[in-house]
Amino acid sequence: MEGHFFQKLILIGLLFSCSSQVSEPLPFDTGVLRHGDLICRYGDGFFSKYFRMVSDSVSDFSHVGFVHISGDSIHVIHSEASELTFVGFVHRDPLELFLKDVNSWGIYRLDQPDSIKNLMMDIAYDYHRKKVPFDMDFSLKDDSELYCTELIATCINRAVGKEMILPKTVIMGKAGYSVDDTFLVDGIFEVTKSVEPN
Repeated sequence: MEGHFFQKLILIGLLFSCSSQVSEPLPFDTGVLRHGDLICRYGDGFFSKYFRMVSDSVSDFSHVGFVHISGDSIHVIHSEASELTFVGFVHRDPLELFLKDVNSWGIYRLDQPDSIKNLMMDIAYDYHRKKVPFDMDFSLKDDSELYCTELIATCINRAVGKEMILPKTVIMGKAGYSVDDTFLVDGIFEVTKSVEPN
């Protein structure tokens, strides 16, 4: 009798854990997305407020990545570090995971031919494949380590062959890229966004 009771408890626990893992619906129709779009978010993470306020004016967003579409799957390539260990690298996460617990989001598109956008995404995917570490020093000396907006700027600039994205913001006493620096530039336009009031 006691064994049956514990079996029922385990079954209930398994059912609860499975039901709690059901993904939330995405906040927009994924049909608007194109390979190479920039996707920004403002989440509830520990560092979100800091990175949001790095911009000259308080940004709507705290993080940015590239939309990576392969067949029917949609992922986001972005550089992120753990808020507990401060260790991170260039990730390729499912879109649902990237947008989990997100309050505000925006999608932006590079006004360039597909050949340039595909080259940009090849560069980004190569950084992911190499698991390039997150740059905790926020240094622009090279691409051996990349923080989130540095990844975006580096890939775009390399693909277009010029400094389209400029480091206009001071981060930890050095020139760096804020989230706004990556998409508030000529040649990048807004597709859609949703921003919750502060």
